[in-house]
Amino acid sequence: MAHPAAGRAVLKGIAAKPADQLKPATLFSDIIEDIDDQHAVILNHTREASLILPGQSLLVYEQMIGASMRVCMAGERAELARARERIDKTLQAIVGREGS
Repeated sequence: MAHPAAGRAVLKGIAAKPADQLKPATLFSDIIEDIDDQHAVILNHTREASLILPGQSLLVYEQMIGASMRVCMAGERAELARARERIDKTLQAIVGREGS
């Protein structure tokens, strides 16, 4: 984890402030429910060190931070809904300018 003093030093060095950064924007967010066994096999094949079981749900969350970033989480729907709410709340709290 970066040290807060390091961030302040970088901002001072480039004569910028936190509000100058581009605020992250959510491009897409959805919870896919009740993954079947065939989809689980495909998802497990393409996801490194991660496993989804048939019957679980999948949270897909894409956001723009410089380049596009995708978050995928597997679990129970209620847990994923709480995770999505927390991601939204955290991203909304970031100080920055709106993108165009």
